[in-house]
Amino acid sequence: MIRALSSLAPVAYLILAHLASLFADARLALLAVGLLVASLLGPALLRGRVWAWLAIGLTGAALAWLGTRELGMLPLYAPPILFNLLFAYVFGRTLVPGSQPLIERIARLMENRAVAIDADIAHYARRLTGAWTLLFLMLALLSFLLALFAKPHGLLLSAGVDPAFTVPHATWSWVANVFNYLVVGGFFIAEYFWRRHRFADLPYRSFAEFFRGMQRVPVSAWRELAR
Repeated sequence: MIRALSSLAPVAYLILAHLASLFADARLALLAVGLLVASLLGPALLRGRVWAWLAIGLTGAALAWLGTRELGMLPLYAPPILFNLLFAYVFGRTLVPGSQPLIERIARLMENRAVAIDADIAHYARRLTGAWTLLFLMLALLSFLLALFAKPHGLLLSAGVDPAFTVPHATWSWVANVFNYLVVGGFFIAEYFWRRHRFADLPYRSFAEFFRGMQRVPVSAWRELAR
């Protein structure tokens, strides 16, 4: 039950965040961010971790303070930027010399291979890891720039700075809460079909086979990859 609620929380957050932006409703914005933080801290809260309870208390206090200062829309800007930067870091840190690119690690897990793979595939995996890193960095930058110039609740306007131009706050939301995920999904699908064309002898000839291969990877292994 708890796992099901945790998996639904990000979707609920996106819906609430987008509705808050479309209707300029600070209460929905604060509720959305609070729900997201609670879902992220949920496992630690259930295990009785003191730091998690302190974090949720401080988050609640901060959100309440922002609400009383009519700054309740501002927390919405953080998740799209921070999560994209986080994913960029997870991919990008594996590109340092001597490290195995994240895409190659995933391929080895899915195929249960510990030995060396083809040099051409390894080169492709490194370039693809770099492409994912760049994509997430660009999405983070786009969300940040739109947040700066959003009206009426943008970062510059909230700081008392009158920018030379503005974009509707709803435009920021469509990009940060909808377009971002469509781009990531589209890139994932396009790369899959290009890989099928580029390496015709590789396994997983259909999406069903590919996702079954991903599901066979233990959850602990996915967690290890993200560390």
